Amino acid sequence: MSVQQSAIFALLLTLVFVSLYGAAGRHFRGEPVYYAERVQRLQAELERERLRVLWAEHQMREFQQEVAALVPTLRESSYPLRSLASVVAETPRPEALRQMSAQGLLDTGKSHFRNGDYSRAARSFESLIRLHGYSHHVIEAYFLLAESQYQLHSQEGALQTIEQMVSLFPGHELTGSALIRMGHILESRRRRSEAQAIYRSLIQLFPGRDVASQAQQALSEMEF
Repeated sequence: MSVQQSAIFALLLTLVFVSLYGAAGRHFRGEPVYYAERVQRLQAELERERLRVLWAEHQMREFQQEVAALVPTLRESSYPLRSLASVVAETPRPEALRQMSAQGLLDTGKSHFRNGDYSRAARSFESLIRLHGYSHHVIEAYFLLAESQYQLHSQEGALQTIEQMVSLFPGHELTGSALIRMGHILESRRRRSEAQAIYRSLIQLFPGRDVASQAQQALSEMEF
């Protein structure tokens, strides 16, 4: 998706959310501002984490260079420095260690989800998002968290998670799939016009994609 399409996508969804929260009455009054502030804080935390990772990688590279410089100047018989150098060279980078941890949480959550244990699945996905917000696995964790919340009959939780996906990953196809779920929730609440607006936006913004096909099918079923 192009930058222009993403911008249009974000604008259309902003209009949908304004309608969504406006119709919800006093319960949601002030919520858009609250979530905007939460997103800003999350983005700041992600930037700080990215800088910490970069600094850790820089320190690791300096250490490896120091060891490499020392090894040729010392007698191999005095200390097994070659083995030490091998260990240092094979030590996973901090980013790799973090990715492995994120992958483990994602796999655990998926396993619980497949077994129908949606509460434990949600906890695994929430932990991944909280601890590894920089990971490329995080978008999938958000999507599966929303699905877990939906299966647990927590529609409000699912809607909030989907809104976070729209704010953080507006052009991602998984966000589009999550919005299909939002449309179904709105349909169940007899908010047909808002659901239709979401489906039509997805058809325009993901042409030829599976998300658009699902949106078209949902729209056709509503108009049947």
